[in-house]
Amino acid sequence: MLIFTCGVVAAYAIDFDKKNSKYRNFYLVLIFAAFLLYVFYVPSPKDLPYDKIQIVFFTALIGIFLLRFKIKQVFFLFCIIIVAICSIGYNNFMMFTQDLGDYQTQKASTLQTFSGSGYDNEADKQVIQYIQQSDSSFYRIMWNQINKENIPLYYNYNGFSSYQSLIPNNVHSFFKETYNIAQMDSPSRYSNLDHRLYLETALMNKYYIVRSGDSFSPYGFTLLKELNGYKIYKNDHYLPVGFMYDQAVSVEQFNQLDEVQKDQLMLQAAVVEQTGSLEKFNTKKLRSEVLFKGMDNVKLENIDKNGDVYTARPNASIQIPLNNKQVKAGETILKMNLKNLTTGSLMLNINGTNFEKRSVNNIYSYPKDNYAFNVQNLQNNRMINISLSPGQYSIKDVEVLFNSYEKYTDSVNELKQSELKNVHYDENSLQGKVNVRKSGLLFLSVPYSKGWHIKVDGKDTDFEQVNGTFIGVRLPKGKHDISMHYVTPYFKESTAISIFTAIGIVVVYLIKRRKKVKSSN
Repeated sequence: MLIFTCGVVAAYAIDFDKKNSKYRNFYLVLIFAAFLLYVFYVPSPKDLPYDKIQIVFFTALIGIFLLRFKIKQVFFLFCIIIVAICSIGYNNFMMFTQDLGDYQTQKASTLQTFSGSGYDNEADKQVIQYIQQSDSSFYRIMWNQINKENIPLYYNYNGFSSYQSLIPNNVHSFFKETYNIAQMDSPSRYSNLDHRLYLETALMNKYYIVRSGDSFSPYGFTLLKELNGYKIYKNDHYLPVGFMYDQAVSVEQFNQLDEVQKDQLMLQAAVVEQTGSLEKFNTKKLRSEVLFKGMDNVKLENIDKNGDVYTARPNASIQIPLNNKQVKAGETILKMNLKNLTTGSLMLNINGTNFEKRSVNNIYSYPKDNYAFNVQNLQNNRMINISLSPGQYSIKDVEVLFNSYEKYTDSVNELKQSELKNVHYDENSLQGKVNVRKSGLLFLSVPYSKGWHIKVDGKDTDFEQVNGTFIGVRLPKGKHDISMHYVTPYFKESTAISIFTAIGIVVVYLIKRRKKVKSSN
Protein backbone atom coordinates (compact mmCIF):
# COMPACT_ATOMS: atom_id res chain seq x y z
CA MET A 1 0.00 0.00 0.00
CA LEU A 2 2.93 2.35 0.72
CA ILE A 3 4.33 1.76 -2.77
CA PHE A 4 0.94 2.36 -4.41
CA THR A 5 0.45 5.54 -2.38
CA CYS A 6 3.87 6.89 -3.36
CA GLY A 7 3.15 6.08 -7.00
CA VAL A 8 -0.08 8.10 -6.94
CA VAL A 9 1.39 11.01 -4.98
CA ALA A 10 4.47 11.20 -7.24
CA ALA A 11 2.43 12.36 -10.23
CA TYR A 12 0.88 15.22 -8.21
CA ALA A 13 4.27 16.07 -6.71
CA ILE A 14 5.85 16.48 -10.15
CA ASP A 15 2.97 18.70 -11.29
CA PHE A 16 3.39 20.78 -8.14
CA ASP A 17 7.14 21.01 -8.77
CA LYS A 18 6.52 22.53 -12.22
CA LYS A 19 4.96 25.58 -10.56
CA ASN A 20 8.37 26.46 -9.05
CA SER A 21 6.87 26.96 -5.61
CA LYS A 22 9.07 28.71 -3.06
CA TYR A 23 8.33 25.85 -0.68
CA ARG A 24 9.51 23.20 -3.15
CA ASN A 25 12.92 22.68 -1.60
CA PHE A 26 11.43 22.50 1.88
CA TYR A 27 8.97 19.77 0.80
CA LEU A 28 11.75 17.79 -0.90
CA VAL A 29 13.95 17.87 2.17
CA LEU A 30 10.97 16.90 4.31
CA ILE A 31 10.21 13.92 2.06
CA PHE A 32 13.86 12.86 2.20
CA ALA A 33 13.89 13.08 5.99
CA ALA A 34 10.69 11.01 6.18
CA PHE A 35 12.25 8.42 3.89
CA LEU A 36 15.36 8.11 6.06
CA LEU A 37 13.20 7.86 9.17
CA TYR A 38 11.20 5.04 7.58
CA VAL A 39 14.33 3.18 6.46
CA PHE A 40 16.19 3.32 9.76
CA TYR A 41 13.40 3.12 12.34
CA VAL A 42 10.63 1.01 10.80
CA PRO A 43 11.35 -2.75 11.17
CA SER A 44 11.79 -4.49 7.84
CA PRO A 45 10.21 -7.93 7.32
CA LYS A 46 13.43 -8.96 5.63
CA ASP A 47 17.00 -7.80 6.18
CA LEU A 48 18.10 -6.78 2.70
CA PRO A 49 21.88 -6.23 2.41
CA TYR A 50 21.49 -3.76 -0.45
CA ASP A 51 19.10 -1.28 1.24
CA LYS A 52 21.93 1.28 1.57
CA ILE A 53 22.43 1.33 -2.19
CA GLN A 54 18.74 2.15 -2.62
CA ILE A 55 19.19 5.06 -0.20
CA VAL A 56 21.96 6.36 -2.49
CA PHE A 57 19.63 6.21 -5.51
CA PHE A 58 16.86 8.01 -3.62
CA THR A 59 19.29 10.66 -2.38
CA ALA A 60 20.46 11.24 -5.97
CA LEU A 61 16.82 11.60 -7.07
CA ILE A 62 16.12 14.22 -4.40
CA GLY A 63 19.29 16.10 -5.41
CA ILE A 64 18.23 16.14 -9.07
CA PHE A 65 14.85 17.64 -8.14
CA LEU A 66 16.55 20.27 -5.98
CA LEU A 67 18.49 21.33 -9.10
CA ARG A 68 15.36 21.12 -11.25
CA PHE A 69 15.34 24.79 -12.31
CA LYS A 70 19.12 25.28 -12.37
CA ILE A 71 19.85 22.77 -15.14
CA LYS A 72 18.46 22.29 -18.61
CA GLN A 73 15.24 20.30 -18.92
CA VAL A 74 16.82 17.71 -21.26
CA PHE A 75 19.64 17.07 -18.81
CA PHE A 76 17.14 16.89 -15.92
CA LEU A 77 15.03 14.25 -17.68
CA PHE A 78 18.15 12.34 -18.70
CA CYS A 79 19.32 12.18 -15.07
CA ILE A 80 15.92 11.02 -13.86
CA ILE A 81 15.83 8.21 -16.44
CA ILE A 82 19.39 7.11 -15.64
CA VAL A 83 18.69 6.95 -11.88
CA ALA A 84 15.44 5.02 -12.48
CA ILE A 85 17.15 2.49 -14.77
CA CYS A 86 20.05 2.00 -12.38
CA SER A 87 17.76 1.61 -9.36
CA ILE A 88 15.41 -0.87 -11.01
CA GLY A 89 18.26 -2.75 -12.65
CA TYR A 90 20.27 -3.04 -9.44
CA ASN A 91 17.22 -4.08 -7.43
CA ASN A 92 16.31 -6.83 -9.90
CA PHE A 93 19.90 -8.00 -10.20
CA MET A 94 20.27 -8.38 -6.44
CA MET A 95 16.84 -10.00 -6.14
CA PHE A 96 17.61 -12.64 -8.75
CA THR A 97 21.16 -13.33 -7.61
CA GLN A 98 21.09 -12.88 -3.82
CA ASP A 99 17.47 -13.70 -2.88
CA LEU A 100 16.25 -16.18 -5.49
CA GLY A 101 19.57 -17.69 -6.54
CA ASP A 102 21.06 -18.10 -10.01
CA TYR A 103 18.85 -18.69 -13.02
CA GLN A 104 19.51 -22.45 -13.06
CA THR A 105 18.31 -22.77 -9.46
CA GLN A 106 15.20 -20.72 -10.27
CA LYS A 107 14.49 -22.78 -13.38
CA ALA A 108 14.75 -26.05 -11.48
CA SER A 109 12.51 -24.73 -8.68
CA THR A 110 9.90 -23.49 -11.17
CA LEU A 111 9.84 -26.78 -13.07
CA GLN A 112 9.55 -28.74 -9.85
CA THR A 113 6.66 -26.59 -8.61
CA PHE A 114 4.64 -26.40 -11.80
CA SER A 115 5.12 -30.01 -12.83
CA GLY A 116 4.20 -31.37 -9.41
CA SER A 117 0.93 -32.99 -8.44
CA GLY A 118 -1.96 -30.61 -9.04
CA TYR A 119 -0.37 -28.38 -11.69
CA ASP A 120 1.04 -29.98 -14.81
CA ASN A 121 1.87 -33.48 -13.68
CA GLU A 122 1.79 -36.02 -16.51
CA ALA A 123 0.93 -38.93 -14.21
CA ASP A 124 -2.06 -37.04 -12.79
CA LYS A 125 -3.27 -36.03 -16.23
CA GLN A 126 -3.16 -39.63 -17.42
CA VAL A 127 -5.52 -40.58 -14.59
CA ILE A 128 -8.06 -37.96 -15.69
CA GLN A 129 -7.61 -38.87 -19.35
CA TYR A 130 -8.29 -42.54 -18.56
CA ILE A 131 -11.66 -41.60 -17.05
CA GLN A 132 -12.58 -39.17 -19.83
CA GLN A 133 -11.63 -41.57 -22.61
CA SER A 134 -13.75 -44.35 -21.13
CA ASP A 135 -16.75 -42.12 -20.27
CA SER A 136 -17.76 -39.08 -22.34
CA SER A 137 -21.02 -38.38 -20.46
CA PHE A 138 -21.66 -35.51 -18.05
CA TYR A 139 -20.51 -36.20 -14.46
CA ARG A 140 -18.28 -34.90 -11.68
CA ILE A 141 -15.07 -36.37 -10.28
CA MET A 142 -14.03 -36.29 -6.63
CA TRP A 143 -10.25 -36.10 -6.18
CA ASN A 144 -9.60 -37.15 -2.61
CA GLN A 145 -7.23 -35.00 -0.50
CA ILE A 146 -6.29 -32.68 -3.35
CA ASN A 147 -3.36 -30.33 -2.73
CA LYS A 148 -4.45 -27.68 -5.24
CA GLU A 149 -8.05 -26.45 -5.24
CA ASN A 150 -7.96 -25.51 -8.93
CA ILE A 151 -7.06 -28.98 -10.18
CA PRO A 152 -10.39 -29.19 -12.12
CA LEU A 153 -9.34 -26.05 -13.99
CA TYR A 154 -5.78 -27.26 -14.64
CA TYR A 155 -6.82 -30.73 -15.79
CA ASN A 156 -10.13 -29.77 -17.45
CA TYR A 157 -12.65 -31.91 -15.60
CA ASN A 158 -15.80 -31.25 -13.56
CA GLY A 159 -14.80 -31.34 -9.91
CA PHE A 160 -15.66 -30.05 -6.44
CA SER A 161 -12.99 -27.48 -5.67
CA SER A 162 -12.00 -23.94 -6.58
CA TYR A 163 -9.73 -21.15 -5.41
CA GLN A 164 -10.79 -17.71 -6.66
CA SER A 165 -12.22 -14.40 -5.52
CA LEU A 166 -15.49 -14.53 -7.48
CA ILE A 167 -17.22 -17.53 -5.90
CA PRO A 168 -21.00 -16.88 -6.09
CA ASN A 169 -22.77 -16.25 -2.81
CA ASN A 170 -25.09 -19.26 -3.14
CA VAL A 171 -22.12 -21.60 -3.72
CA HIS A 172 -20.36 -20.09 -0.70
CA SER A 173 -23.48 -20.66 1.37
CA PHE A 174 -23.88 -24.26 0.22
CA PHE A 175 -20.45 -25.28 1.49
CA LYS A 176 -20.02 -23.14 4.57
CA GLU A 177 -23.50 -22.26 5.81
CA THR A 178 -26.43 -24.25 4.37
CA TYR A 179 -24.85 -27.72 4.69
CA ASN A 180 -21.94 -26.72 6.97
CA ILE A 181 -19.29 -28.79 5.17
CA ALA A 182 -15.82 -28.70 6.74
CA GLN A 183 -13.66 -26.36 4.64
CA MET A 184 -10.44 -24.39 4.94
CA ASP A 185 -10.96 -21.17 6.89
CA SER A 186 -11.00 -18.91 3.83
CA PRO A 187 -13.61 -16.91 1.88
CA SER A 188 -11.84 -17.54 -1.45
CA ARG A 189 -11.92 -21.31 -1.73
CA TYR A 190 -13.90 -24.49 -1.29
CA SER A 191 -12.64 -28.05 -1.51
CA ASN A 192 -14.67 -31.26 -1.74
CA LEU A 193 -17.57 -32.37 0.45
CA ASP A 194 -15.78 -33.92 3.45
CA HIS A 195 -16.72 -37.47 2.33
CA ARG A 196 -20.43 -36.83 2.93
CA LEU A 197 -21.88 -39.48 0.63
CA TYR A 198 -25.46 -38.21 0.34
CA LEU A 199 -24.27 -34.82 -0.92
CA GLU A 200 -21.67 -36.34 -3.24
CA THR A 201 -24.25 -38.58 -4.87
CA ALA A 202 -26.88 -35.85 -5.24
CA LEU A 203 -24.29 -33.67 -7.01
CA MET A 204 -23.54 -36.35 -9.65
CA ASN A 205 -20.20 -37.58 -8.36
CA LYS A 206 -19.43 -40.58 -10.55
CA TYR A 207 -15.73 -41.22 -9.96
CA TYR A 208 -13.38 -41.08 -6.99
CA ILE A 209 -9.60 -40.68 -7.30
CA VAL A 210 -7.74 -41.88 -4.21
CA ARG A 211 -3.99 -42.27 -3.64
CA SER A 212 -2.95 -45.92 -3.58
CA GLY A 213 -1.54 -45.65 -0.06
CA ASP A 214 -4.64 -43.94 1.35
CA SER A 215 -6.75 -46.09 3.67
CA PHE A 216 -9.93 -44.30 2.55
CA SER A 217 -12.26 -46.39 0.40
CA PRO A 218 -15.49 -44.70 -0.79
CA TYR A 219 -18.68 -46.50 0.18
CA GLY A 220 -20.79 -47.85 -2.69
CA PHE A 221 -17.98 -47.51 -5.25
CA THR A 222 -16.27 -50.20 -7.33
CA LEU A 223 -12.53 -50.13 -7.95
CA LEU A 224 -11.98 -49.75 -11.71
CA LYS A 225 -8.24 -49.39 -12.06
CA GLU A 226 -5.03 -48.56 -10.24
CA LEU A 227 -2.94 -46.15 -12.28
CA ASN A 228 0.16 -44.03 -11.56
CA GLY A 229 -0.15 -44.33 -7.81
CA TYR A 230 -3.91 -43.72 -7.72
CA LYS A 231 -7.01 -45.88 -7.35
CA ILE A 232 -9.96 -44.99 -9.60
CA TYR A 233 -13.40 -45.86 -8.22
CA LYS A 234 -16.79 -45.71 -9.96
CA ASN A 235 -20.05 -44.92 -8.15
CA ASP A 236 -22.48 -47.87 -8.19
CA HIS A 237 -25.31 -45.46 -7.32
CA TYR A 238 -24.56 -42.58 -9.66
CA LEU A 239 -27.24 -39.94 -10.16
CA PRO A 240 -27.10 -37.66 -13.24
CA VAL A 241 -27.26 -33.87 -13.30
CA GLY A 242 -31.07 -33.93 -13.07
CA PHE A 243 -33.70 -35.97 -11.24
CA MET A 244 -37.26 -35.46 -9.96
CA TYR A 245 -38.48 -34.60 -6.48
CA ASP A 246 -42.21 -35.10 -5.84
CA GLN A 247 -42.01 -33.84 -2.24
CA ALA A 248 -40.65 -30.69 -0.64
CA VAL A 249 -40.02 -28.89 2.65
CA SER A 250 -39.96 -25.18 3.37
CA VAL A 251 -36.78 -23.25 4.15
CA GLU A 252 -38.01 -22.79 7.72
CA GLN A 253 -38.37 -26.56 8.21
CA PHE A 254 -34.97 -27.16 6.64
CA ASN A 255 -33.23 -24.73 8.99
CA GLN A 256 -34.46 -26.73 11.99
CA LEU A 257 -32.68 -29.90 10.83
CA ASP A 258 -29.19 -31.00 11.82
CA GLU A 259 -26.43 -31.80 9.30
CA VAL A 260 -27.26 -35.50 9.10
CA GLN A 261 -30.92 -34.84 8.42
CA LYS A 262 -30.08 -32.23 5.80
CA ASP A 263 -27.82 -34.70 4.00
CA GLN A 264 -30.51 -37.40 3.97
CA LEU A 265 -33.11 -34.92 2.78
CA MET A 266 -30.97 -34.16 -0.29
CA LEU A 267 -31.94 -37.59 -1.69
CA GLN A 268 -35.61 -37.39 -0.73
CA ALA A 269 -37.15 -33.94 -1.07
CA ALA A 270 -36.53 -30.41 -2.31
CA VAL A 271 -36.04 -27.34 -0.15
CA VAL A 272 -38.11 -24.49 -1.62
CA GLU A 273 -39.45 -21.08 -0.64
CA GLN A 274 -43.02 -22.09 -1.51
CA THR A 275 -44.08 -25.75 -1.62
CA GLY A 276 -47.11 -24.96 -3.81
CA SER A 277 -48.56 -28.14 -5.31
CA LEU A 278 -45.64 -30.26 -4.14
CA GLU A 279 -46.48 -32.83 -1.49
CA LYS A 280 -45.06 -31.86 1.91
CA PHE A 281 -42.34 -34.20 3.11
CA ASN A 282 -42.50 -35.55 6.66
CA THR A 283 -39.12 -34.65 8.20
CA LYS A 284 -39.69 -37.18 11.00
CA LYS A 285 -38.58 -39.83 8.50
CA LEU A 286 -35.04 -38.46 8.70
CA ARG A 287 -32.97 -40.41 11.20
CA SER A 288 -30.09 -38.79 13.09
CA GLU A 289 -28.54 -40.85 15.88
CA VAL A 290 -26.91 -38.89 18.72
CA LEU A 291 -23.74 -40.65 19.92
CA PHE A 292 -22.48 -37.98 22.31
CA LYS A 293 -23.50 -34.55 23.56
CA GLY A 294 -21.93 -31.85 25.73
CA MET A 295 -18.50 -31.54 27.34
CA ASP A 296 -19.16 -33.12 30.75
CA ASN A 297 -17.67 -36.54 30.04
CA VAL A 298 -14.76 -35.60 27.82
CA LYS A 299 -11.14 -36.08 28.86
CA LEU A 300 -8.95 -32.97 28.84
CA GLU A 301 -5.17 -33.12 28.66
CA ASN A 302 -3.00 -30.03 29.18
CA ILE A 303 -6.07 -27.80 29.04
CA ASP A 304 -7.39 -25.33 31.61
CA LYS A 305 -11.17 -24.94 31.54
CA ASN A 306 -13.12 -21.88 32.64
CA GLY A 307 -16.76 -22.17 31.60
CA ASP A 308 -16.83 -22.46 27.81
CA VAL A 309 -13.27 -21.08 27.53
CA TYR A 310 -10.44 -23.60 27.12
CA THR A 311 -6.79 -22.54 27.43
CA ALA A 312 -4.58 -25.07 25.69
CA ARG A 313 -0.97 -25.65 26.70
CA PRO A 314 1.56 -27.59 24.59
CA ASN A 315 0.37 -31.12 23.67
CA ALA A 316 -3.23 -30.27 24.55
CA SER A 317 -6.02 -32.63 23.53
CA ILE A 318 -9.72 -33.36 24.01
CA GLN A 319 -10.86 -36.98 23.94
CA ILE A 320 -14.52 -37.78 23.29
CA PRO A 321 -15.54 -41.40 24.04
CA LEU A 322 -18.19 -43.07 21.89
CA ASN A 323 -20.10 -45.83 23.63
CA ASN A 324 -21.86 -47.11 20.52
CA LYS A 325 -20.25 -50.53 19.94
CA GLN A 326 -22.33 -51.39 16.86
CA VAL A 327 -20.27 -51.11 13.70
CA LYS A 328 -22.36 -50.22 10.68
CA ALA A 329 -21.87 -48.28 7.46
CA GLY A 330 -22.31 -44.56 7.84
CA GLU A 331 -20.72 -41.26 8.78
CA THR A 332 -19.85 -39.88 12.20
CA ILE A 333 -20.32 -36.10 12.28
CA LEU A 334 -18.71 -34.02 15.04
CA LYS A 335 -20.46 -30.69 15.58
CA MET A 336 -19.17 -27.82 17.71
CA ASN A 337 -19.23 -24.08 18.18
CA LEU A 338 -15.59 -23.01 18.02
CA LYS A 339 -14.17 -19.50 18.42
CA ASN A 340 -10.58 -18.34 18.32
CA LEU A 341 -9.99 -16.06 21.32
CA THR A 342 -6.31 -15.41 20.59
CA THR A 343 -4.67 -13.00 18.14
CA GLY A 344 -3.00 -15.73 16.10
CA SER A 345 -4.09 -18.81 14.21
CA LEU A 346 -5.12 -21.99 15.99
CA MET A 347 -4.68 -25.52 14.70
CA LEU A 348 -6.89 -28.53 15.38
CA ASN A 349 -6.16 -32.12 14.48
CA ILE A 350 -9.27 -34.28 14.58
CA ASN A 351 -8.40 -37.98 14.31
CA GLY A 352 -5.52 -37.18 11.97
CA THR A 353 -7.21 -34.44 9.91
CA ASN A 354 -5.90 -30.89 10.31
CA PHE A 355 -8.10 -27.81 10.54
CA GLU A 356 -6.93 -24.20 10.89
CA LYS A 357 -8.94 -21.46 12.57
CA ARG A 358 -7.47 -18.06 11.79
CA SER A 359 -7.63 -15.06 14.08
CA VAL A 360 -10.75 -12.92 13.69
CA ASN A 361 -8.36 -10.06 12.90
CA ASN A 362 -7.15 -11.89 9.79
CA ILE A 363 -8.90 -10.54 6.67
CA TYR A 364 -8.97 -14.08 5.22
CA SER A 365 -10.74 -15.58 8.21
CA TYR A 366 -14.24 -16.72 7.27
CA PRO A 367 -16.82 -15.27 9.71
CA LYS A 368 -18.12 -18.53 11.11
CA ASP A 369 -18.23 -20.27 14.50
CA ASN A 370 -20.33 -23.43 13.96
CA TYR A 371 -18.53 -26.38 12.37
CA ALA A 372 -19.25 -29.96 11.40
CA PHE A 373 -16.51 -32.53 10.73
CA ASN A 374 -16.93 -35.97 9.21
CA VAL A 375 -14.72 -37.90 11.63
CA GLN A 376 -12.53 -40.57 10.08
CA ASN A 377 -10.43 -43.35 11.66
CA LEU A 378 -12.74 -44.21 14.57
CA GLN A 379 -11.32 -47.73 14.80
CA ASN A 380 -8.96 -46.59 17.57
CA ASN A 381 -11.03 -47.46 20.68
CA ARG A 382 -14.08 -45.67 19.27
CA MET A 383 -12.58 -42.35 20.34
CA ILE A 384 -12.55 -38.87 18.82
CA ASN A 385 -9.23 -37.24 19.63
CA ILE A 386 -8.92 -33.48 19.11
CA SER A 387 -5.38 -32.11 19.39
CA LEU A 388 -5.17 -28.34 19.87
CA SER A 389 -2.30 -25.92 19.33
CA PRO A 390 -1.50 -23.65 22.31
CA GLY A 391 -4.00 -20.81 22.64
CA GLN A 392 -7.41 -19.89 23.97
CA TYR A 393 -10.63 -21.36 22.58
CA SER A 394 -14.33 -21.02 23.16
CA ILE A 395 -15.88 -24.46 22.68
CA LYS A 396 -19.54 -25.27 23.22
CA ASP A 397 -22.54 -27.09 21.69
CA VAL A 398 -20.46 -30.24 21.12
CA GLU A 399 -22.47 -33.07 19.59
CA VAL A 400 -21.58 -36.29 17.76
CA LEU A 401 -24.14 -37.56 15.24
CA PHE A 402 -24.29 -40.73 13.18
CA ASN A 403 -25.63 -40.85 9.61
CA SER A 404 -26.47 -44.40 8.60
CA TYR A 405 -26.22 -45.62 5.00
CA GLU A 406 -29.03 -48.10 5.65
CA LYS A 407 -31.57 -46.33 3.40
CA TYR A 408 -29.05 -44.71 1.04
CA THR A 409 -29.44 -47.23 -1.81
CA ASP A 410 -33.24 -47.21 -1.69
CA SER A 411 -33.30 -43.40 -1.82
CA VAL A 412 -31.03 -43.34 -4.87
CA ASN A 413 -33.00 -46.04 -6.70
CA GLU A 414 -36.22 -44.10 -6.14
CA LEU A 415 -34.75 -40.94 -7.67
CA LYS A 416 -33.34 -42.87 -10.64
CA GLN A 417 -36.89 -43.69 -11.74
CA SER A 418 -37.26 -40.15 -13.13
CA GLU A 419 -33.73 -39.05 -13.94
CA LEU A 420 -32.60 -36.78 -16.75
CA LYS A 421 -31.36 -38.88 -19.67
CA ASN A 422 -29.64 -38.32 -23.03
CA VAL A 423 -27.74 -35.40 -21.53
CA HIS A 424 -25.73 -33.21 -23.91
CA TYR A 425 -23.78 -30.19 -22.80
CA ASP A 426 -21.18 -27.60 -23.72
CA GLU A 427 -19.67 -24.59 -21.97
CA ASN A 428 -22.94 -22.66 -21.63
CA SER A 429 -25.82 -25.03 -22.42
CA LEU A 430 -27.33 -28.36 -21.42
CA GLN A 431 -30.09 -30.53 -22.88
CA GLY A 432 -31.78 -33.74 -21.81
CA LYS A 433 -35.02 -35.73 -21.62
CA VAL A 434 -37.01 -36.76 -18.57
CA ASN A 435 -40.02 -39.03 -18.07
CA VAL A 436 -41.97 -37.65 -15.11
CA ARG A 437 -44.01 -40.37 -13.40
CA LYS A 438 -45.60 -37.91 -10.97
CA SER A 439 -45.75 -34.13 -11.22
CA GLY A 440 -43.02 -32.52 -9.18
CA LEU A 441 -39.81 -30.55 -9.35
CA LEU A 442 -36.83 -31.32 -11.58
CA PHE A 443 -33.65 -30.79 -9.56
CA LEU A 444 -30.59 -29.76 -11.57
CA SER A 445 -27.26 -29.82 -9.72
CA VAL A 446 -26.20 -26.60 -11.45
CA PRO A 447 -25.79 -23.47 -9.29
CA TYR A 448 -28.73 -21.09 -9.65
CA SER A 449 -28.11 -17.87 -11.58
CA LYS A 450 -30.39 -15.39 -13.32
CA GLY A 451 -28.23 -15.88 -16.40
CA TRP A 452 -29.82 -19.25 -17.13
CA HIS A 453 -32.69 -19.48 -19.62
CA ILE A 454 -34.64 -22.76 -19.50
CA LYS A 455 -37.06 -24.22 -22.02
CA VAL A 456 -39.40 -27.16 -21.47
CA ASP A 457 -40.66 -28.73 -24.70
CA GLY A 458 -39.44 -25.65 -26.59
CA LYS A 459 -41.22 -23.09 -24.38
CA ASP A 460 -39.58 -20.65 -21.97
CA THR A 461 -40.12 -21.79 -18.39
CA ASP A 462 -39.67 -20.18 -15.00
CA PHE A 463 -37.25 -21.82 -12.57
CA GLU A 464 -36.36 -21.34 -8.92
CA GLN A 465 -33.55 -21.82 -6.45
CA VAL A 466 -33.81 -25.08 -4.52
CA ASN A 467 -31.76 -26.64 -1.72
CA GLY A 468 -30.32 -23.19 -1.13
CA THR A 469 -28.09 -23.22 -4.19
CA PHE A 470 -29.31 -25.15 -7.25
CA ILE A 471 -31.91 -24.95 -10.02
CA GLY A 472 -35.41 -26.38 -9.79
CA VAL A 473 -38.04 -26.60 -12.57
CA ARG A 474 -41.62 -27.65 -11.82
CA LEU A 475 -42.91 -30.21 -14.33
CA PRO A 476 -46.22 -31.98 -14.90
CA LYS A 477 -46.50 -35.71 -15.43
CA GLY A 478 -45.27 -36.95 -18.82
CA LYS A 479 -42.24 -36.89 -21.10
CA HIS A 480 -40.39 -33.60 -21.50
CA ASP A 481 -37.45 -32.15 -23.41
CA ILE A 482 -35.31 -29.88 -21.25
CA SER A 483 -32.86 -27.31 -22.61
CA MET A 484 -31.00 -24.59 -20.78
CA HIS A 485 -28.69 -21.87 -22.05
CA TYR A 486 -26.53 -19.43 -20.10
CA VAL A 487 -25.96 -15.77 -20.89
CA THR A 488 -24.07 -13.57 -18.44
CA PRO A 489 -26.60 -11.43 -16.51
CA TYR A 490 -26.95 -7.90 -17.94
CA PHE A 491 -24.73 -8.87 -20.89
CA LYS A 492 -27.21 -7.46 -23.41
CA GLU A 493 -27.73 -4.29 -21.37
CA SER A 494 -24.00 -3.68 -20.94
CA THR A 495 -23.38 -4.38 -24.63
CA ALA A 496 -26.05 -1.84 -25.59
CA ILE A 497 -24.49 0.76 -23.27
CA SER A 498 -21.07 0.14 -24.80
CA ILE A 499 -22.43 0.51 -28.34
CA PHE A 500 -24.31 3.73 -27.56
CA THR A 501 -21.25 5.11 -25.76
CA ALA A 502 -19.06 4.39 -28.78
CA ILE A 503 -21.61 6.05 -31.08
CA GLY A 504 -21.76 9.06 -28.75
CA ILE A 505 -17.97 9.43 -28.80
CA VAL A 506 -17.94 9.35 -32.61
CA VAL A 507 -20.79 11.90 -32.81
CA VAL A 508 -19.06 14.28 -30.38
CA TYR A 509 -15.79 13.95 -32.28
CA LEU A 510 -17.48 14.74 -35.61
CA ILE A 511 -19.30 17.74 -34.13
CA LYS A 512 -16.09 19.16 -32.65
CA ARG A 513 -14.22 18.57 -35.89
CA ARG A 514 -16.94 20.31 -37.88
CA LYS A 515 -16.84 23.32 -35.54
CA LYS A 516 -13.06 23.44 -35.81
CA VAL A 517 -13.25 23.44 -39.62
CA LYS A 518 -15.83 26.24 -39.58
CA SER A 519 -13.79 28.36 -37.16
CA SER A 520 -10.65 27.95 -39.29
CA ASN A 521 -12.57 29.17 -42.37
